[in-house]
Amino acid sequence: GLMWPWSSTEPAVEAAPEPEPESETPSWLQLAARATEAHTRDPAAAADVIRSSLQQAGRGDQARLHCALGFALGAGSDYQAAAAELRLGLAHAQVALHARYGLGVCELCRGKPSTALDELQSCVDARPDDGQALLALGLALLQSGRAGEAVPCLEAAVKAERDFERAKEAVAVLAEALRSAGKVNEARTRYGHVIEMGGRGERVASGHRGLGLAALQERGAGHLGIAAAHFAHAVAVTTNSESGPTQALAHRLHGVVLRRQGLYEQSAGALRSALECDETNAGAAAAQLGLVLSLWRGGDLDGAERICTAIHDSTAPSHFKSRADTLAAGLAASRLDVVRALRLALGVLEQLHHEQPSPSKPNVDEAPLHAVVGWAQRQAGSVRDSVAHYEAAIRCMRTSSSKELGRDSFGAPPEAILEFLLGQAVLARRLEAGRDPPTNEEEEEGACDRIERALIITEGSLGTEREGTRARAIAVACCRELGLHAGGRGAYAEAVE
Repeated sequence: GLMWPWSSTEPAVEAAPEPEPESETPSWLQLAARATEAHTRDPAAAADVIRSSLQQAGRGDQARLHCALGFALGAGSDYQAAAAELRLGLAHAQVALHARYGLGVCELCRGKPSTALDELQSCVDARPDDGQALLALGLALLQSGRAGEAVPCLEAAVKAERDFERAKEAVAVLAEALRSAGKVNEARTRYGHVIEMGGRGERVASGHRGLGLAALQERGAGHLGIAAAHFAHAVAVTTNSESGPTQALAHRLHGVVLRRQGLYEQSAGALRSALECDETNAGAAAAQLGLVLSLWRGGDLDGAERICTAIHDSTAPSHFKSRADTLAAGLAASRLDVVRALRLALGVLEQLHHEQPSPSKPNVDEAPLHAVVGWAQRQAGSVRDSVAHYEAAIRCMRTSSSKELGRDSFGAPPEAILEFLLGQAVLARRLEAGRDPPTNEEEEEGACDRIERALIITEGSLGTEREGTRARAIAVACCRELGLHAGGRGAYAEAVE
């Protein structure tokens, strides 16, 4: 939604010189402005025109031309070169503000929103009614994790913007900020406005995508069906749109929801469609990881394992490879292959501890890895180590990203599974030969509390949606474990209950 204003936007208009009488020869700056206007859809051609003008223009025009060249290069995605040209305009009062805006947009486009904040804030301070600067600042705040601060800035951008097309972009970003700030009802209204305002398929798709994500966030009655319908609409409106990655994202989200509904074959089909739309390393790997989970839940373990191997051997970013290895460890556990599961899970954990990933971009979530290691240690007879890894998995579940990957990896509420497995392992320690000290009554009571907590968690997933099937199986296992423990203590009435 951020424009590079080197042709028809307000900054470029302000940067243009006063018109000269028709009888006089136009300046090089005027010729460059006219040429760039003729090349609004071809930034590279505009940049060539401006470079030619720079070679012959006087000193008074050069600052403006450097700024215009920076915008043209930015529109062509050459952000490093764009920033270099824009910095040449900072020392000139006439174009300094436009140069700051351009530098801020460069940082945003390079994925460095925090670095963009100072430049964009200075633009807003100087011109509080500049809709584009307000939009850019709001987007930088949102991408920096400061959604609450972004909302008033973006609301001001919507009010200030007089260009209808740019206003659409501001409304779309505002909707995202509202949802990220937890104001889901207001976000839903704004997403509706995005759809009603129409325009580019990519933008309309963002409205449907947002409504689908809002439904998942609220988890109301029938939320999976509502989300699936909106993601399907997002796919439909981007079928012939400008952006393959946008269409791929809609397919991926649709595939995720279909999997949660238990529609594994349809989910796999949606994710294969995502692969056809986005051939970038990261986009393809994301779709492949989703496909692994859908095939796994659908019972095609061989197909899922082949894709994990393909991701591991590909040129995808390292964190995608780590997730593929994590899923491969889970697949090995599903096959009861203790040795392979343990080797893969421990290998990824060791890699993570060496890499120390950035907190904003975690390499992979550790909860499923600790869960696999805990299971493998239990199968190998090392119950004490098993308990330690289950406890580590529960600690990892405190982050929302871990919960999301955990839900997808485990196929049920991950907190319930981990509480159940940990409680079960603690109870099993009383059977370990030669354990000193033996499991005491307090430990056993705590273990039973964990299993009861797992049972309570699963009750929220036992609705009419097909995603409740796995949760029901966990609930049954919890009841059986509690009954067996009570019977072992001689509390037969409790066991029967």
